[in-house]
Amino acid sequence: MRLSIVERQLLWNQLEILKAQQPDQAADYARQQTILAGGYSGQYSEVVHLMETGDGMPEADQRLVMDVLDLYRALHRYRQHGGKVRFPFDTFQGFDGNNEGDLCGYARFLVDDQGRWKELSITAFNSRMPTRVTYRRLLDAWRLEHGVGSHILVDADVQAIANAVTHPDHR
Repeated sequence: MRLSIVERQLLWNQLEILKAQQPDQAADYARQQTILAGGYSGQYSEVVHLMETGDGMPEADQRLVMDVLDLYRALHRYRQHGGKVRFPFDTFQGFDGNNEGDLCGYARFLVDDQGRWKELSITAFNSRMPTRVTYRRLLDAWRLEHGVGSHILVDADVQAIANAVTHPDHR
């Protein structure tokens, strides 16, 4: 990423304002100012992290996040109606903030800002480990049983989804 000296100065000034408005994050903003002032282009993404996705988040990734949240809505309803099958990942674990940050951020946006999937009571969106591949397996199992969008699950459906948590090479 390239930033002109004018762009760097504008961002530096914005960070100065944020330091005054959010003193609890002042140290992080000061670190970002150091990156800008030094012209450390390799770290610009730490400052301009809102623009990391370039042309925007791919629709397929947005659909993945919504499908995952729909899966957890179906699992939530299953448990509400007395479902007994439990397994690792039977509640939403989030996405890895470091490697799947766009997915993590979109999930947070949908739940916190848009007010969707509130019944899941999600408080943590950062799984601190990659989850995309696991979620894809869970979604594939869900699709095999009913197709995405079906929110009525029985024990056998949930067991099939639970079996998908473990990678096929490790079963």
